[in-house]
Amino acid sequence: MRSTSSAAAAGSGCRSALLSEGIERMQRESGGFGTLLVNTQDWATREQTKRSYEMLARYVAPHFTGALDSRRASQKWVSENKDGFAADHDLLVGRVLEVRLAGSGRPLLWYQRAFRTAT
Repeated sequence: MRSTSSAAAAGSGCRSALLSEGIERMQRESGGFGTLLVNTQDWATREQTKRSYEMLARYVAPHFTGALDSRRASQKWVSENKDGFAADHDLLVGRVLEVRLAGSGRPLLWYQRAFRTAT
């Protein structure tokens, strides 16, 4: 069973996307606004309300402040170039093993088992 915090973190991406889309829809329909006012009811405990505000600040607000723009651009670039990274990684690991094996006298198979890699 997951804890409340890990369960909230696991679903926060979906909920924050839905909330962000809802706020964007309100902006379009109203012609835009400068501040989002959050109104609360006393239906939740103080801790639950505080957690809700924290999640709003952490997952939703950065979407509107532009704080995620560079991260999204970086993720897109990495995703588009991941094949090159995998090839570079394979070459690097092979070279490291060659250097280590040069003076050890141990066969490559020993290293593959030690690091649980496929033979």
